[in-house]
Amino acid sequence: MAGVGLAPACVLLIHFGARVDVQDEDGLTPLHMAAGYANARTLKVLVAAGADLQLTGEGQGTALEVVQGLGKYEYKKVFGGEVKKEMLKKKDEKLQKLKMCVDVLLEPEKVKAENQWEDVLRDAMRVLSL
Repeated sequence: MAGVGLAPACVLLIHFGARVDVQDEDGLTPLHMAAGYANARTLKVLVAAGADLQLTGEGQGTALEVVQGLGKYEYKKVFGGEVKKEMLKKKDEKLQKLKMCVDVLLEPEKVKAENQWEDVLRDAMRVLSL
């Protein structure tokens, strides 16, 4: 669920007892999966639920390292200060997603302090009604 970016489904799974730090045979967690798909919304759900940001997957590193590895050149270009976010072209939407993911993973306390879950909960309730 985390990999394909189904934040509302993740909310429901967590509510019903799913472990946010469960690891697969390669040591990857839902956090790694959400990072691999550059899904900041799902990352926020997992971080707010207490996911361990320091867990590493076999050969993958932490979730932050997964995001960074999605595009080393672009990462350096955008996050190294060479290009300002406002200057990104529409085709660089993936870079904006990566930036949002990095922000979530670098500032977990800020994410935990946010109380902006109404939209995710509303979507979760829609999933329940299916």
